[in-house]
Amino acid sequence: MNKERIIGGLVNLGIYLLAFGLAIIPYYFLYINNIHPLISMFIYTLTATFVVYIFCLIFKNTSIYDPYWSVAPLVMAIIHMVAYRLYNVNAIIFTALVFIWAFRLTRNWYITYKGLNPQYEDWRYSKYRNSLSRFKFEVVNFVGLIYVPTLVVYASFIPGLVFMFETTFNPLAIIGFTIMLTGPVLELIADYQAHKFIKESQDRSQVCNYGLWNYSRHPNYLGELTFWLGVAVTLLVTRIDLWYFSLGYILMALLFLFISIPLMEKHNLEKRPSYQEYKKHTSMLLILPRRK
Repeated sequence: MNKERIIGGLVNLGIYLLAFGLAIIPYYFLYINNIHPLISMFIYTLTATFVVYIFCLIFKNTSIYDPYWSVAPLVMAIIHMVAYRLYNVNAIIFTALVFIWAFRLTRNWYITYKGLNPQYEDWRYSKYRNSLSRFKFEVVNFVGLIYVPTLVVYASFIPGLVFMFETTFNPLAIIGFTIMLTGPVLELIADYQAHKFIKESQDRSQVCNYGLWNYSRHPNYLGELTFWLGVAVTLLVTRIDLWYFSLGYILMALLFLFISIPLMEKHNLEKRPSYQEYKKHTSMLLILPRRK
């Protein structure tokens, strides 16, 4: 298992280096022709996603796409900074916070990573793969499982890309920075408590109600939404006139509230008999006192 994990991790690394490297080609062409930075970056992330998708087909494992969520924003921020020489304090602090978030999320992905074998594909993807015809699955795979998340992440990251052009530091940006940092901190705590519970629990069907999980059924998702809220707020509090660039956060919230959380809720109800009782007493997302 460890060998599979290491080899798989190295192959994943190679795939992403190739994807982000090849995507530089259309990006550079648009850049030298003075195409708008947001359009250039949009084409960049679409291209990189397509390369990753090709390898998902080759290995018959859509989970190869999973790290894209966490690594793409950091890569985009760095390319954006270098291409437009955005070495101002705003861009540096913002990119540093994105790095903290990306490192935590990618690290957590690798902790639970098992390998490239299709049998290790995430249960969400396998569910569609096993219940749909090959053609229908590939449509769902290409559009819903891969490109929709890419588009949502990009739309939610636009405020940060715009904010990086602000050369003058506005103290109000600290509000957004604080919210951004709160997200991965919440996730880190939730990760530690979940892994500790799994390690100590003898029954995998039991519900994790340890620490933050005693007050929220999805504190990890709360942390994720908090980080992206911080990205939106960072631009809002400094350039309220550009408020429309922050509307992408609505897509992020909808993705979690109507797709990610309901899918996880259904999965937990099927796998854990006590989840129904846990659900009655515990807040779905926000950290709130337990209901009697």
